[in-house]
Amino acid sequence: MNYIELINRFWALNKEYSFTPNEKAVYFALLNKCNELGWKNPYNQSNGYLAMDSGMSVPAMQKARNTLKQHGLIEFNSGDGRRNNTEYTILEKGTSKLYLSDTLSEKGSHKGTSKLYLSDTLYGTLSDTLYGTLSDENGLHNTKLINKTKEKENREPPTPFMTNFNFDFCDEKWRFLIECWIEWLKSKNKPVIQQQVERIYRTLTDDDMTFADAQKTVDHSIAHGWVTLVVPDSVKERKKLINNEKPKEIYNIPK
Repeated sequence: MNYIELINRFWALNKEYSFTPNEKAVYFALLNKCNELGWKNPYNQSNGYLAMDSGMSVPAMQKARNTLKQHGLIEFNSGDGRRNNTEYTILEKGTSKLYLSDTLSEKGSHKGTSKLYLSDTLYGTLSDTLYGTLSDENGLHNTKLINKTKEKENREPPTPFMTNFNFDFCDEKWRFLIECWIEWLKSKNKPVIQQQVERIYRTLTDDDMTFADAQKTVDHSIAHGWVTLVVPDSVKERKKLINNEKPKEIYNIPK
């Protein structure tokens, strides 16, 4: 399982389905947990913990995870809410089929486990027909897009990406996390140089940041599609509590 490929796949589907902030938060919370568990897949997670980790209520989390399942990003089997938590599987490849049972069960109008969806044959037939119709109607538009692409190709080549960086300043776990962020920047066509790599490390290890805080910062920034590292509010609050608990120095004022 490749972390960057999963992230890129999510953003590719996002262009098509425009996932909500809740759906993005739930997916990246699941991805981060899978990473923390050493890419154990599938793994168990309680509804309450996932909702808290995603920053929303349990019903909102359940609605968001259903959408992720419908679009082939995850699979899950609900537990009994007591001893057995929900089992989640991060899918590397999948098909976006809208399960009728998931949609209706949210409204309380359907009971059972059968799932109805368009067959692959019918789906393929409809896709071919629609594609042929739209391609004829949008022929002029496609020609314009091709011309624009050729114009971009004739421009000056972009700044080449560096591939070999020096990571002597950090250990392996920090190197992996930094490389994940670098791959994300490359996917956004943002060149990275050695000085930036060291600056990324200083940002992630600033003040009282733990490795877990750094992971959340990277996941939080990627989840929002940012190319700048932004510390999430949950980490800021934790650091604030730590600073408040530190003993204050007492100075003896001379008389």
